[in-house]
Formats: sequence, structure tokens, C-alpha cells
Amino acid sequence: NLYMETKQEFAFEDDFFANEEEVQQIVVDEDFKAYQARIEMPLWFLDTEKDKQNKQFESAKYRLNHLYQTRRYKDALEYADSVCLPVSKGRKRDTNEINEIRARCCIRLNEWNKSVVILQELVKLKPDFVYWHMLGSSLIQLSRFSEAVVVFYKSVKANYNYLEGWIGLSETYLLMHNYALSHKCATHSHKIATTLFSPKFESWNHYQKNSVDKITDILRQIEESRSEEETWKVMHSDDDEVAKVERDFLEKNMIYSHSSATDNHSDDEDNPLKL
Repeated sequence: NLYMETKQEFAFEDDFFANEEEVQQIVVDEDFKAYQARIEMPLWFLDTEKDKQNKQFESAKYRLNHLYQTRRYKDALEYADSVCLPVSKGRKRDTNEINEIRARCCIRLNEWNKSVVILQELVKLKPDFVYWHMLGSSLIQLSRFSEAVVVFYKSVKANYNYLEGWIGLSETYLLMHNYALSHKCATHSHKIATTLFSPKFESWNHYQKNSVDKITDILRQIEESRSEEETWKVMHSDDDEVAKVERDFLEKNMIYSHSSATDNHSDDEDNPLKL
């Protein structure tokens, strides 16, 4: 009896499927296309061209990351140029990722001219403060100090508490013999390094110590350079007036090139000239 009751409970009426075509027509008329099962698509279970491109790029990126992480920078750069860039063509985000690795490889290999070209294109697509800093560091190596100041300024303008950007500014001003601005930027860097880092994380403490050591070294160089300059003044007292004119001209030129090249932001609160 239980079998017969169960069979009767799940049994269909004789005319249950009679109106099947009419039901399908109603579904089409109600336009549920967004909810149609993929099985209705021809060969839905096969990879599409887009899927193949995604897999090809992910495979290439994995290979590139492996080469970079194993410090095979030359191989990584050649692989990125020959394989990864063509695969990522037309994919902005993927191209940015590849270009970042290319730039880092160039920096590791001391290929400064190429790293500048790559980073200049990269900051156009993604003006990130880390990329500005990388570009500034490359410009320093090419002795393009005025351009480096502008780039570092953009880095700290994008992230006012970015420690590396302020250290870069201080180093650049030191190389330009502008000790006053170098000292200001170094002092501000020290303030960031000693107040913004959490003592809970060992990695941060290590980074903080290295940063403070670097800033201390910059401040030491500033004091030594100032002492040498004072000694030079005493030894060349006859040329003191000429030296003063030259220094005034150099300082004015630095400030002018800095303020004019940063889109007239000289009055901004985060301008390194007004710490």
C-alpha cells in the first residue's frame, strides 16, 4: 500500500506535458535571456578565445614573476619584452603590471635610461606615488636633479606621509648643494619615521631603523658639506663675492625650476619648500 501511495503521490497527469510548447513560448516572450543556462550556448564547455588569452597571460605572468623572484633580472626583462608585453596588448591593467616588473628589473640592472622611459609611460597610465619615487630615483642616477625634484614632489603630494619620497627629496637637494632644503626634507623624514610606524610589526621596525639610519647619514653629510663650504669661504675670501653671486643664482634657479615645473603649487601646504 505504501508503494502505491508513493507512486500515486509523484505521478503526473496524462495531459501534464500537453502544453509544453506553449510554456516554452511564454518563457521566450517574457525575455529571460539573462537567466538562460549556459548549456543552451553551442559548445559552452569549450574555452573561448578570451579564455585562452587569459590563460596565456596568466602563464606568462607566472613565469615572469618566477624569474624576477629568483633574481634573474636580465632573463625576466627579456622575457617581459618578448613575451609578456605582446600578450598583454590592449589590457591596461595587465600592461601596468608588466611594466612595473620591467622597470624594477632595469633598476636592478642599472639600466637607468630604459627605466626612465618605462616609468614615464607608467605614471601616465597610473600616477602612483611609488612609481613617481622609482622614476625620481632613476633620474638621480642620470644626474637629472631638477627633474628628480619635480618627480619626488609629485610623489609626496600624492601621499604626504610617504617616507621614501621625502628622503629622495632630501638626497636630491643635497646633491644640488641646496643644504637648507635638504635639511628641511630630512628633518620631516625623520619625523615621519619616528612617529608613524607601529612597534608591533618587526618588519616595520627593520624598515624604520634603515630609514632613520639613512636620514641620519644625510644630515651628517649636510653638516660636513656646510663645514667644507665655510672652510672654502675662509680660504677664498678674495673670491667671496663671486661665490655669493654664483650660489644665489644656483639657489634661485633650483627654486624656479621646482615651482614652475609643479604646476604652480608653490603655495600648497605640502610643498617641500614650505615645510
